[in-house]
Amino acid sequence: MVPRSHYAYMVQALAERLATMGVSADLSAPPPVPPAQIPSRTPAQVTIQIPARTVNGWTQEEFCEFRRLIAHNRTATALFELTCAKPGERVTFEEAYTHAGRSYDNAKADLSAFSRVKNKRFGKDRRWPVDWQVIEGGHLIYWVQALLAQWWNAKD
Repeated sequence: MVPRSHYAYMVQALAERLATMGVSADLSAPPPVPPAQIPSRTPAQVTIQIPARTVNGWTQEEFCEFRRLIAHNRTATALFELTCAKPGERVTFEEAYTHAGRSYDNAKADLSAFSRVKNKRFGKDRRWPVDWQVIEGGHLIYWVQALLAQWWNAKD
Protein backbone atom coordinates (compact mmCIF):
# COMPACT_ATOMS: atom_id res chain seq x y z
CA MET A 1 0.00 0.00 0.00
CA VAL A 2 1.35 3.43 -0.92
CA PRO A 3 0.77 6.34 1.47
CA ARG A 4 -1.29 9.11 -0.11
CA SER A 5 1.58 11.59 0.25
CA HIS A 6 3.81 9.40 -1.97
CA TYR A 7 1.17 8.54 -4.57
CA ALA A 8 2.25 11.13 -7.21
CA TYR A 9 5.87 10.10 -6.83
CA MET A 10 4.96 6.42 -7.22
CA VAL A 11 2.92 7.03 -10.39
CA GLN A 12 5.81 9.03 -11.89
CA ALA A 13 8.35 6.33 -11.01
CA LEU A 14 6.10 3.66 -12.51
CA ALA A 15 5.67 5.68 -15.74
CA GLU A 16 9.44 6.13 -16.04
CA ARG A 17 10.07 2.44 -15.49
CA LEU A 18 7.46 1.51 -18.12
CA ALA A 19 9.08 3.97 -20.55
CA THR A 20 12.47 2.25 -20.13
CA MET A 21 10.75 -0.99 -21.07
CA GLY A 22 9.40 0.52 -24.28
CA VAL A 23 5.85 1.02 -23.03
CA SER A 24 4.37 4.44 -23.46
CA ALA A 25 1.47 5.54 -21.37
CA ASP A 26 -0.76 8.57 -21.46
CA LEU A 27 -1.24 9.26 -17.75
CA SER A 28 -3.76 12.03 -18.36
CA ALA A 29 -6.62 9.56 -18.91
CA PRO A 30 -7.35 6.12 -17.55
CA PRO A 31 -6.65 3.27 -19.98
CA PRO A 32 -9.64 1.90 -21.85
CA VAL A 33 -11.22 -1.19 -20.37
CA PRO A 34 -12.00 -4.01 -22.80
CA PRO A 35 -15.80 -4.67 -22.95
CA ALA A 36 -15.40 -8.19 -21.56
CA GLN A 37 -13.87 -6.77 -18.38
CA ILE A 38 -16.53 -4.13 -17.74
CA PRO A 39 -18.44 -5.21 -14.67
CA SER A 40 -22.14 -5.77 -15.22
CA ARG A 41 -24.48 -3.42 -13.38
CA THR A 42 -27.17 -6.11 -13.22
CA PRO A 43 -26.89 -8.56 -10.34
CA ALA A 44 -25.93 -12.09 -11.22
CA GLN A 45 -28.67 -14.65 -10.84
CA VAL A 46 -27.62 -17.50 -8.62
CA THR A 47 -29.71 -20.57 -7.95
CA ILE A 48 -29.14 -22.30 -4.65
CA GLN A 49 -30.71 -25.71 -4.21
CA ILE A 50 -31.81 -26.18 -0.62
CA PRO A 51 -32.83 -29.73 0.20
CA ALA A 52 -36.42 -30.01 1.36
CA ARG A 53 -36.87 -30.86 5.00
CA THR A 54 -38.50 -34.24 5.36
CA VAL A 55 -40.01 -36.43 8.04
CA ASN A 56 -39.98 -40.16 7.28
CA GLY A 57 -39.45 -39.24 3.62
CA TRP A 58 -42.38 -36.80 3.49
CA THR A 59 -42.00 -33.15 2.52
CA GLN A 60 -44.33 -30.58 4.00
CA GLU A 61 -46.14 -30.19 0.67
CA GLU A 62 -46.71 -33.95 0.35
CA PHE A 63 -47.85 -34.26 3.94
CA CYS A 64 -50.33 -31.39 3.56
CA GLU A 65 -51.74 -33.04 0.44
CA PHE A 66 -52.01 -36.36 2.29
CA ARG A 67 -53.73 -34.62 5.18
CA ARG A 68 -56.38 -33.29 2.81
CA LEU A 69 -56.85 -36.77 1.33
CA ILE A 70 -57.47 -38.36 4.75
CA ALA A 71 -59.49 -35.52 6.28
CA HIS A 72 -62.67 -37.63 6.24
CA ASN A 73 -60.93 -40.57 8.01
CA ARG A 74 -61.94 -40.21 11.65
CA THR A 75 -59.39 -42.59 13.17
CA ALA A 76 -56.47 -41.25 11.13
CA THR A 77 -57.45 -37.69 12.00
CA ALA A 78 -57.76 -38.58 15.69
CA LEU A 79 -54.39 -40.32 15.58
CA PHE A 80 -52.73 -37.20 14.19
CA GLU A 81 -54.60 -34.89 16.56
CA LEU A 82 -53.37 -36.87 19.57
CA THR A 83 -49.79 -37.46 18.44
CA CYS A 84 -49.29 -33.95 17.08
CA ALA A 85 -50.58 -32.38 20.29
CA LYS A 86 -47.56 -33.92 22.08
CA PRO A 87 -44.79 -34.79 19.58
CA GLY A 88 -42.58 -37.68 20.65
CA GLU A 89 -45.07 -38.99 23.21
CA ARG A 90 -46.65 -42.38 22.61
CA VAL A 91 -50.34 -42.78 21.82
CA THR A 92 -51.99 -46.20 21.84
CA PHE A 93 -54.32 -47.49 19.16
CA GLU A 94 -57.03 -47.71 21.81
CA GLU A 95 -56.61 -44.00 22.66
CA ALA A 96 -56.87 -43.11 18.97
CA TYR A 97 -60.06 -45.02 18.23
CA THR A 98 -61.65 -43.91 21.50
CA HIS A 99 -60.83 -40.27 20.64
CA ALA A 100 -62.33 -40.82 17.18
CA GLY A 101 -65.51 -42.33 18.63
CA ARG A 102 -64.96 -45.50 16.58
CA SER A 103 -65.11 -49.17 17.46
CA TYR A 104 -61.99 -51.31 17.34
CA ASP A 105 -63.06 -52.91 14.03
CA ASN A 106 -64.09 -49.60 12.43
CA ALA A 107 -60.79 -48.03 13.50
CA LYS A 108 -58.84 -50.94 11.93
CA ALA A 109 -60.79 -50.38 8.71
CA ASP A 110 -60.06 -46.62 8.89
CA LEU A 111 -56.32 -47.21 9.21
CA SER A 112 -56.46 -49.75 6.41
CA ALA A 113 -58.07 -47.07 4.23
CA PHE A 114 -55.37 -44.65 5.41
CA SER A 115 -52.74 -47.08 4.08
CA ARG A 116 -54.57 -47.55 0.76
CA VAL A 117 -54.70 -43.78 0.18
CA LYS A 118 -50.97 -43.51 0.98
CA ASN A 119 -50.11 -46.43 -1.31
CA LYS A 120 -52.26 -45.21 -4.19
CA ARG A 121 -51.07 -41.60 -4.13
CA PHE A 122 -47.51 -41.86 -2.78
CA GLY A 123 -46.48 -45.48 -3.43
CA LYS A 124 -46.22 -48.67 -1.41
CA ASP A 125 -42.59 -48.02 -0.52
CA ARG A 126 -43.42 -44.79 1.31
CA ARG A 127 -43.52 -45.10 5.09
CA TRP A 128 -46.40 -43.81 7.09
CA PRO A 129 -45.74 -40.22 8.18
CA VAL A 130 -46.46 -41.27 11.76
CA ASP A 131 -44.03 -43.61 13.54
CA TRP A 132 -45.45 -46.77 15.09
CA GLN A 133 -44.39 -49.87 16.96
CA VAL A 134 -45.94 -53.12 18.15
CA ILE A 135 -45.25 -53.51 21.86
CA GLU A 136 -45.74 -56.30 24.38
CA GLY A 137 -49.12 -57.93 24.14
CA GLY A 138 -49.45 -57.00 20.45
CA HIS A 139 -50.54 -53.45 21.24
CA LEU A 140 -49.77 -50.65 18.78
CA ILE A 141 -48.31 -47.31 19.79
CA TYR A 142 -47.83 -44.25 17.60
CA TRP A 143 -45.85 -41.01 17.82
CA VAL A 144 -44.72 -38.20 15.53
CA GLN A 145 -41.63 -36.06 15.20
CA ALA A 146 -41.87 -32.38 16.15
CA LEU A 147 -41.59 -31.10 12.58
CA LEU A 148 -44.52 -33.26 11.42
CA ALA A 149 -46.57 -31.98 14.36
CA GLN A 150 -45.72 -28.43 13.31
CA TRP A 151 -46.97 -29.18 9.78
CA TRP A 152 -50.18 -30.78 11.08
CA ASN A 153 -50.90 -27.88 13.43
CA ALA A 154 -50.14 -25.18 10.83
CA LYS A 155 -53.12 -23.39 9.33
CA ASP A 156 -53.52 -24.26 5.64
